[in-house]
Amino acid sequence: MKLIIVILTLICAILIGALILYRRQVNSICRQLRVHRLEDSSTEIFLDHIKGPFGKLQKELNEGIKKERDENAAAERLETSRKQMIANMAHDIRTPLTSVTGYFQLLNETEDAAKRQEYVDIIHGRLDDLETMLDDFFAYSASVSDDKKFEIETLNLTKFLSESLFLYYDAIEAKLGSPKIEYPEDDVYVYAEASSLKRVLQNVIKNAITHGNSGFKVSIERDEKSATISVENMTEEKLPDNLDLVFDRTYRSDPARSKLGTGLGLCIAKELTERMGGSIKAISPKENTFAIVITLKTSAGGNT
Repeated sequence: MKLIIVILTLICAILIGALILYRRQVNSICRQLRVHRLEDSSTEIFLDHIKGPFGKLQKELNEGIKKERDENAAAERLETSRKQMIANMAHDIRTPLTSVTGYFQLLNETEDAAKRQEYVDIIHGRLDDLETMLDDFFAYSASVSDDKKFEIETLNLTKFLSESLFLYYDAIEAKLGSPKIEYPEDDVYVYAEASSLKRVLQNVIKNAITHGNSGFKVSIERDEKSATISVENMTEEKLPDNLDLVFDRTYRSDPARSKLGTGLGLCIAKELTERMGGSIKAISPKENTFAIVITLKTSAGGNT
């Protein structure tokens, strides 16, 4: 009988000790979570005893804290980038506005018909530059907005790319020469969002026209899972050692680049491509050659 009492006493002592330990652990977790909430701390949860269910709880809590920390860091980087982009936009917009003001003054001061027409043409050109900048700015804002609704559907990539090429065909031929186009025999279908796919293709083509000097080539290749669009051109511009920089919001290859727009075209293309579940990269297949390669998931086909 005494043995049973001793055993029961030991069991009770162990249970009481376990309860005390568990209570300390719970209080410690509550205290650390309170500090995390009130002081916006990113410190992970620390426990004296991490075995059993408390070890699993600690792991889950710390994974949540790490995810929150990473999301906050990404949000801060995005906000910093947005502020830098807005500052760049303000500078870029000020340039054509100042130029327009100056040429309007010259226009008012001259009676020479030829000079007046020259100034009018220059003013129109500067206003076109300004319109392009504002269009890029609003397109970028929309591409990173969480409010934008994406309706992924099956789209005829061959058709979309052909329409984009037709839209800029005269500019391509005038600046880069006759384009070389390589398509598969059958139309290629991909999963994408219509307005985003159109914007991506147009931005990549416009980038080739702006920065290329010859050798314009467009191709589509496909396999069972994906389709790859390549837009290639020759260029005299110096390419960065890290070609991924061309997708950066603030990238300029040289000071003259700022006269050719905001530089947001490829940044927008990257944002939209990734939101459609695809990928985009820049490559240099050979010297003085630059290409943008876009990969999207393929579909069996259907109505577009």
